[in-house]
Amino acid sequence: MHDNKNEIEDFTQFAASRLKIHQDELHTRYRNESIDKETLEQGYEEHRKIFRQELKEKADTILAEKESPRLREVLNSISLNTVKQLSIN
Repeated sequence: MHDNKNEIEDFTQFAASRLKIHQDELHTRYRNESIDKETLEQGYEEHRKIFRQELKEKADTILAEKESPRLREVLNSISLNTVKQLSIN
């Protein structure tokens, strides 16, 4: 896994950056609105779907250059954990 350190770091930074962008967009969108929880959750779900796709595309790009089952596993784990952070709570 040591030889995949740069790829993992690149992906982790990308995921953190995109997470912040999605959180900021959601905060800005719903900041001044008084909406019900269901509508808010729908907004978050839409962003999670987009976020998952962004992470998948980035992972596929990295793996196209350096395919490795272990690297794929690590990137998938980072993706799942980062997407979980995009929630109302």
